Amino acid sequence: MAIASATKDIAVLEDFKTAQDAIKCDLCPNSVELHCKRCDVRLCGTCVSKHVSKIQNSHEIVSFVSRKSEPSFPVCQFHLNTKCEFHCQTCYIAVCSKCITTGHKFHKIVDLMEIFKSKLDSIQQSSDDLEMVCLPKFQNILSHSELRLTTIATEYQILKSAIKKHGQDMHRIVDVVTKRFEDEAEKMEHESMTELKNHISETRRSIEEMHSLIEENKRLMLSNDVGKALSYDADIERYRKGKQEIRALVPDFKRVSLTTDELCCLFGSLKTPEKEGFIEKNIIKDTGKEILPRVAKEFLLMPSISATIDSGSDHVQRVCCQETDEVWVSGNGSVITRVDMEGNVREILHTSSGYVPHDLDVTEPGELLYCDSTEKTVNVVQNGKQRAFLQYQNWRPMGIAVTVAGEIIVSLYSDLEGCSKVIKYCLGRNEEQGQETLSLERLQPKLRKVIQYDERGENLYRYATFVAENGVNNDICVSDHGTNTVVVVNHEGKFRFVYHNILSQRKYDTFFPCSIVTDSQGHILIADGDNDCIHVIDCNRQFLCYIDNCSFAGVCGIDIDFADKLWIGEVDSGKIKVVEYLQLADE
Repeated sequence: MAIASATKDIAVLEDFKTAQDAIKCDLCPNSVELHCKRCDVRLCGTCVSKHVSKIQNSHEIVSFVSRKSEPSFPVCQFHLNTKCEFHCQTCYIAVCSKCITTGHKFHKIVDLMEIFKSKLDSIQQSSDDLEMVCLPKFQNILSHSELRLTTIATEYQILKSAIKKHGQDMHRIVDVVTKRFEDEAEKMEHESMTELKNHISETRRSIEEMHSLIEENKRLMLSNDVGKALSYDADIERYRKGKQEIRALVPDFKRVSLTTDELCCLFGSLKTPEKEGFIEKNIIKDTGKEILPRVAKEFLLMPSISATIDSGSDHVQRVCCQETDEVWVSGNGSVITRVDMEGNVREILHTSSGYVPHDLDVTEPGELLYCDSTEKTVNVVQNGKQRAFLQYQNWRPMGIAVTVAGEIIVSLYSDLEGCSKVIKYCLGRNEEQGQETLSLERLQPKLRKVIQYDERGENLYRYATFVAENGVNNDICVSDHGTNTVVVVNHEGKFRFVYHNILSQRKYDTFFPCSIVTDSQGHILIADGDNDCIHVIDCNRQFLCYIDNCSFAGVCGIDIDFADKLWIGEVDSGKIKVVEYLQLADE
């Protein structure tokens, strides 16, 4: 903004204000006529002589209308009655012409008007952003939140009615349980409405603050006060970023067909929607489709080995099931081998770089993926041919997992930064790609989520290695060799919990987590390289049991097939043991 234009606009605004409200003299109740530019005092004709006689400084009396014809410079603090028309860039203070020839003789001096113009432009930009961008955004959020407040009570009433009706259908024996769920819904309603009201109050407060800041900026621009303009430092970044709208979703009520004996614990469930900042996501969705229940299984009293396979290698460090009767294995060399249940070698390949593959996994069509941490690539093997599917500059891929939805999760470590992160990729189809296959040959990876920091901005992982997705709740589980723990986050990358040896029964003094897999029941199975056993925990960190009765000769690589059989590669013997540890639950 040019200074002449700014001064003119300010004068017009002041004249308009004068036309609306009579401006008084600073010394008496009379209307203002004159203005002392030196003292910045409004005067009537009668009070001019009084003002001049009382203050023994030089004065510059002008008509009040023309008072804004030129900027009002600050008075030099070192030279009496001298205006500061320059700015010392070395000391970053306003100086007068006398200062330039004395204490600031060899400093970098610029015209104060340039600084003033730049500051006016910054103030104008701040006001424009607040008025044109931030304020409408917050007003829109407030409008939606207020509208939501008028409907949420009705939806909660529908929820409570559904709970009550379901209770009546289950006969009088369920009345007590029904009341318990109604009370829980009432509590959740109160919490949701309280949170929404608090959100509305915060939004209103932010809008009021923005209004106040806009008015303050306008007054500052009208005053043409260089000193105040120089000290202006309003932080409006928090308003520019906006405020996420809270949706305050009502949880779904999941109905379950029950027997009387199961009623108390299986009546249904109310789940609080998961939150992402102020945005709430409803986890339980009604898709309109009948979802087949998972086959309930329980632990065998004693896990047993159903098969022992000779891999043809002296060491087995990685195991990846191809089907229920075949498995990919790798050791401490560049060879990756596919063998069947009888130990017959079906396929042999070498990594393209000649280095040891750090991890293996297989896509649904049967394409092999492996991490080459030395070359910083994730390679895919298709029809016997290899190519780099993912490439990195400063990060080394350590672990890989293919999700139930066909997405790809990769754990990465940076030697330069000394930390790790996990990346989730979705696979984008080319336009000509049909829906009958998920072959990676014609699918391109697209970055979907980077998981690196917790809510406090701290690193989630120190040295992330193996990674797995829990197919039951889509949690992402990672072995961290830097802390000897397993870190679990949800599908959005939000921290859930950490598992380490202290949380188990402390049968073993140490814990070194290696490969991680999950089964159809949502159990998380962790290979413990220190103690040659398997830790089994549930999806909420609760320790369940050890699988340590099968005399494993070195445990590192494990996998689960579709029948929930556990395949364990033995580092020391080069053999693969297939372990059965689950059975169908009794009806």
